[in-house]
Amino acid sequence: MSEASDEKEKEGNTESEPTGSDAESKTGSDAISPPDKTSKQENRSSLIEGCFKTLKYVSEVSENKSITYRESDKRTTQFLGIALVGAMIFAALPSLQMPSLALVCYITADIFLVLAIAGFVLTRFGVIRAMEPRYALVTWHLMVGTGLLALTIGFNLVAIAVVVILKDQIGNIVGTPLL
Repeated sequence: MSEASDEKEKEGNTESEPTGSDAESKTGSDAISPPDKTSKQENRSSLIEGCFKTLKYVSEVSENKSITYRESDKRTTQFLGIALVGAMIFAALPSLQMPSLALVCYITADIFLVLAIAGFVLTRFGVIRAMEPRYALVTWHLMVGTGLLALTIGFNLVAIAVVVILKDQIGNIVGTPLL
């Protein structure tokens, strides 16, 4: 095939018929779908209104029984819940008069969370390939932005903890006592 025919094929029919679980999720009277592209475009909502509309839409879609999930998605969701509960238990153990286990408990909790979250996210990366290019790019931007936000929040929490724990030493260095 020539490059010109490849380009025509790419520019051609970009919409495909739903298959498998996509077809199942788009059929039936209880299927929930975003506004039709051919209908009048809605003006952009305010930031807060848009967040509430999105949360409502995701909540409705989550309750839709016609949408099927892969077994790996179900397992990683369950593992994430178990890991979160396990991490909370391991994080609480040192406060139960078990200071000798503190480091082991915190490391175990951290390993649980890292494995669960990594598995949860990585098993869902493939869905991006099934999206239209524009939606795939927006989804990727949301994922990267969320990751950066999580890193920033984590960094700031650690910085606050360090300041609280070392406030006397920082006050001696600065020459002024901190609150």
